[in-house]
Amino acid sequence: MGSSCGGCSYSSDVHPETIIDVELAIDSGPHLLKEVRPGNQHAIDWALMQLQDKNLRVREHALQLLMQVAEPGDQGTLDTLMPYLESHEWQTRRNALWAMGQIAKRGDTNVIIRATRCLDDVDEDVRCVALEVLSRLASKGDPHTVAHICDKLEDEEWDVRRTAVQVLEQLAERGDECATKKASSLIEHGDWRMRRTAVHALSQVAEMGDECTMRLMARLAGADVAYCVRQAALQTLEKLARPEHKSCIAALVPVLLDEHWSPRCTATVGLDHVVSQGNEVAVDVPISGLRDPDSDLRAAAVKALGSTAPISQLHALHSLLGQLEHSTVAVKLTVLQAFGCMAEKGDDHGITEASVGAGDADATVRILALWVLSRSARKGDAQAIEAMASRLEHKSLHVRKLAVLALGQLAERGSECAIDAVELRLEHRLWTTRRAALHALSFVAQPGNSRAIVAATSRLKDSVGVVRRAAMQTLVQVNEKGDPCTVSEVVKLIHYRHPEVRCAVLQALVQVADKGNRQAVAAASASLEDHVWTVRLAALRTLARVAPEDDGRVWALMAKRTGDCDERVQAAAHEALRASPSTMMQSTAL
Repeated sequence: MGSSCGGCSYSSDVHPETIIDVELAIDSGPHLLKEVRPGNQHAIDWALMQLQDKNLRVREHALQLLMQVAEPGDQGTLDTLMPYLESHEWQTRRNALWAMGQIAKRGDTNVIIRATRCLDDVDEDVRCVALEVLSRLASKGDPHTVAHICDKLEDEEWDVRRTAVQVLEQLAERGDECATKKASSLIEHGDWRMRRTAVHALSQVAEMGDECTMRLMARLAGADVAYCVRQAALQTLEKLARPEHKSCIAALVPVLLDEHWSPRCTATVGLDHVVSQGNEVAVDVPISGLRDPDSDLRAAAVKALGSTAPISQLHALHSLLGQLEHSTVAVKLTVLQAFGCMAEKGDDHGITEASVGAGDADATVRILALWVLSRSARKGDAQAIEAMASRLEHKSLHVRKLAVLALGQLAERGSECAIDAVELRLEHRLWTTRRAALHALSFVAQPGNSRAIVAATSRLKDSVGVVRRAAMQTLVQVNEKGDPCTVSEVVKLIHYRHPEVRCAVLQALVQVADKGNRQAVAAASASLEDHVWTVRLAALRTLARVAPEDDGRVWALMAKRTGDCDERVQAAAHEALRASPSTMMQSTAL
């Protein structure tokens, strides 16, 4: 006696916990399948029964359930699935075969035989699944299976041919005579797609360095009418060739004149792999590639030069590289990579290339240029330091930042050469350069360096606010806190004519002077009487930081500012006095 659920029948002897509403399974089957435990016989029986359903989606869900709950190698389930391989619906044949491939164990002869028969199915999807099932179950190197798979290299459908190549890689031993012979026989096929498939198959099964295969690939690389076949043959040559393989080199060189850019590029890269450093071909071939109209090929040529040519000859190529129109980022990057790989410390060519690259519009090129510079230049190299210092004048903020970082890497702390180069830019007409120079100064000068202190202090009177702030930041870096010489240099500007500079000086005193420093306290106290309210406000804030707690006279002067004509100064005075109640009482007593 049966019951009905969602339009499909199920047997009353199936355990209730495995009864699944089929209509619900269609919409949310994956969630329900997770709840069924592997090995549940009731679920297996139910799923097998649903394979009879007229609804294709129900049958597909039933197969999913079978793959989840059936034990590996469950012969009963496999026997039940066998008849579905004869179904008139290709979807049913495909799904049943796939499920059998998931349930069966490796080496299951019956399933392998049935999958082999399915290689001749009228539907391409079934043939592809049959190949995948064989790759999972058949033993590697099994000649019978490999022979059947090789037959599929001639399949009329591209997906089947591609799957056959992938399965051959898994099942055929490299050097397999049957697979190599079959693939080689297709090299003369009239359809270029068949020839390309044969080339891909040979790349997977041919013996490394096999002369016969290499000759076939060389012939295709130079003479096939389809450029994609020539490309595939070149890639196979590159994969199978051993270093200094003469026949491979001889085959690759003529392809450098191919009418299509892709084989030319592949040949250049292939030569990079098979020739050793110092080989004449390793230098001559990439040089010809540098003049190629295609930017990708020029990039490949530069990369080949960087890895195969002797360093002495690479240096000689520098002038040629400089004359080329390397308009693309890819070429610029590979030029820098080549020089970075071959650069030695003190290499003038590497330094020059990196200096040019550091000013490039592309951020990636600039970063790589910094790497090349760090590899090419010795620490303290005057040429490299001057090259980077000149980049402080660049219009791009990113280039200027990079130059500051590079100077920090190249210059020894306290290097007179570096300080000279940076100091020269502190008087530049562009404020952006002056600010960058101040940042660089903080990297190259040692704390306490008198030249750096004087140079940074002089910029406190700069007409641009951001430069003055940069000067204060630099002073903090190069000053030794409380150094009397630094305080003296800063105090000299306390009466400068521009109020913005006087404010900057007061702010700088907070950074460079110790608490209780007499010079700083005297300068800030005098500024409490300044005619500009912003200066008086800065003086109050400075005194609150540097004035000693027990100096009643100073705190009395600050207390007077509570009656200032400007409300903002009054508020600052009250705030400073509240922060030190003891001194407030002293000043009140006075």
